[in-house]
Amino acid sequence: MGDGAAHLCDHVLPCVPYRQWVVSYPFQMNGALAFKPDLLAAGERMVTDALCRWQKARADDDDGKPGGVLVRQRFGGSLNLHVHAHLLVMDGVYRRNAGGALVFVRAPEPTPDELSALAASIRRRMDTLFKRRGLIRQDDDTGNLPEQLDALGAWRWARKSGNARGPRYRWWTMWSTRAAAWWGRRTG
Repeated sequence: MGDGAAHLCDHVLPCVPYRQWVVSYPFQMNGALAFKPDLLAAGERMVTDALCRWQKARADDDDGKPGGVLVRQRFGGSLNLHVHAHLLVMDGVYRRNAGGALVFVRAPEPTPDELSALAASIRRRMDTLFKRRGLIRQDDDTGNLPEQLDALGAWRWARKSGNARGPRYRWWTMWSTRAAAWWGRRTG
């Protein structure tokens, strides 16, 4: 890993400012992305295309050439399934000057609003890709809302959206209904 990074820094990447990006996909997408290489490749193309268009817009140059490197990772720190990508993207674009030579033009520092808009754009595009391929229903949300992040909240969200099925889930629903009724009597 260190040798590859050293090779990129010493021999491949030009000496310009870079910005590191980590793209993490919603939990509901991890399984499909992990086992469908064509889907993962399409998702990574969407991310890189969005970042390149964003860099061109920020540098105010539609003909500029952004660049970078993407490294795919399939696991998190505890060897759990966690598909994500690390990107090292030039913080600007190359353009040709009047003499025809390539000149690097640095993009301005991004604002929090710009970053939020970029993340929302990537999320919408990924949702569209998954819905178009029939991997999530049109009414499903993959937004990692707070109730989707903790284990019980994720389970409740999956149950509510119809993604969790089977006898063990019916038992939990029955138990949680009884518990809610009991808790309502105790606090009401």
